[in-house]
Amino acid sequence: MAKLHLGQKSVVRIRKIIHVDMDVFYASVDQMDNPSYAQKTVPVVGSFAINNL
Repeated sequence: MAKLHLGQKSVVRIRKIIHVDMDVFYASVDQMDNPSYAQKTVPVVGSFAINNL
C-alpha cells in the first residue's frame, strides 16, 4: 500500500487479477472452421511478450 501523508484521505486500493484461458475457445473456432479436426487433439501454440506492469 502507498504511504499517506497527514491530512490526506485514506484510500484503499485493491488489485484484482483475472486470468482467462482462451485455448479452448481458439481450438473450438478452429474446429468449426475445419470440421476434419473434430474429435482430434488440437494444439494451441503461440508466443507472448512479457510487459512491465
